[in-house]
Amino acid sequence: MLSVSDTPISMGGFETIEVEVQDGAEIFTHPTSFKYENGSLVKDESFVIESAKKDKIELLNMTCEEEILKPFTATNGHVYAFEMKDQINFNQQLSLITLDESITEIIWKTEDSGVLVHTRDEFIQVVANAETHKRSNITKYWTLKAQVQSATTIEGIEAITW
Repeated sequence: MLSVSDTPISMGGFETIEVEVQDGAEIFTHPTSFKYENGSLVKDESFVIESAKKDKIELLNMTCEEEILKPFTATNGHVYAFEMKDQINFNQQLSLITLDESITEIIWKTEDSGVLVHTRDEFIQVVANAETHKRSNITKYWTLKAQVQSATTIEGIEAITW
């Protein structure tokens, strides 16, 4: 027998209700997925769906962050690292060339061709490509998150993938 405290009574306490369930019943592995209703335990579908949505959104967010940190290919055909330290370095270098117009060349490491000399305009374009890389992943996340939030079934939620 399983005791379920679910029905509020006066003074803020709960009434104990005894319900028979079979050994190995799903309630033992997912107890929060059930509620006591009309004298029996029933699966709380709305809770299950909301929980699945939350889990899927967390997974999509983690995937988005992983994708952002991957190298990107700029319009110049070269591949650039984009880990957090790389993003910081891009921002710092862009700030320097914005503040000091006498800087005409930027030496930057690529993933495919090693260290290359970039003109000021070439480097600004690479930074713009980096932003496009980041923004496209964020936009994809927002789109998928909205799809998850509007899904109405577990199957619909599971069908949404990166």
